Amino acid sequence: MLGVILALGAALFWALEPSMYVLGMKDTSPLLANTIRTLTAGGFSLLVAIIWDDFFGQSYDWKQVVFLIAVTSLGMGFGDWLFFTCLKNAEVTFVAGFSSTYPLVVALLVMIFGTEQLTPLTLLAAIVIVTGVIIVSTTKPNGTHISRTDSMHPELTIKQYGTTAMFALLAAATWGVTIFGLGLSMKHFTPLSANAIRITAVGGFLMITHVIPSSNRKTTLPSTRSFILLGVGGILGLGIGSTMMLAALNMIGTTRSSAIFSVSPFFAALIAILILKEKTTKRRLSGIIFVSIGILLISIS
Repeated sequence: MLGVILALGAALFWALEPSMYVLGMKDTSPLLANTIRTLTAGGFSLLVAIIWDDFFGQSYDWKQVVFLIAVTSLGMGFGDWLFFTCLKNAEVTFVAGFSSTYPLVVALLVMIFGTEQLTPLTLLAAIVIVTGVIIVSTTKPNGTHISRTDSMHPELTIKQYGTTAMFALLAAATWGVTIFGLGLSMKHFTPLSANAIRITAVGGFLMITHVIPSSNRKTTLPSTRSFILLGVGGILGLGIGSTMMLAALNMIGTTRSSAIFSVSPFFAALIAILILKEKTTKRRLSGIIFVSIGILLISIS
């Protein structure tokens, strides 16, 4: 039961991120925004691991360290860049919904590689949750356009929304591979130390490849408000939420954990309604019922 609670906790903390990132990206690019939040979360995670997990006193298998950083780089480097790009174009609930289909990718990888037992009930729960999330996150077309549900984004054509959905699904695919890899890697690390290693490494990589080269040319830095929003969002989602994710992967396995993680857009939708004033609809309320049923199924599987 503790593993289920930790997985739901991770989903809740991740849900706090998108609205903060939308507000924080008003005056910066998706790549720089990703770098700021990752560096902030990396410093926080490393400090926590040093204080509470004897980070420097542990022995590490460096092959596993390289693997941990590699799978994290795929998800946080490429996948999160896709996610941030989508948030620039469309509403939080729309983007978060499609990008949260990664449990199906995880289930597929588990079936292919046979790394853990995949029960029919767990697979059904994953499908029900993902279906509910998509219902929550989409709106009916209005002619050739899809109506806005917030005041932060322009009205886009159905084709533009389709492109954004494809980017979000690609982000989901990279996250699915990352979570599957993390599930394998967590046999060799504690959650606190694993989170510190992977986020600090990716943050350093993003800084080297983006921040340092950009210092040689004229670059507009984000406002203090944007820095704070991106940094706090990174600490909540990557620092705290991801540590809960790694602990849940250890306790209840990759497939069950990832299915629960995918309810994050349900929380994100509620937060977006409160913060970004996105509208709710009967369609989204019906999707919430699917999500609730899926959570119940996964908790008893």
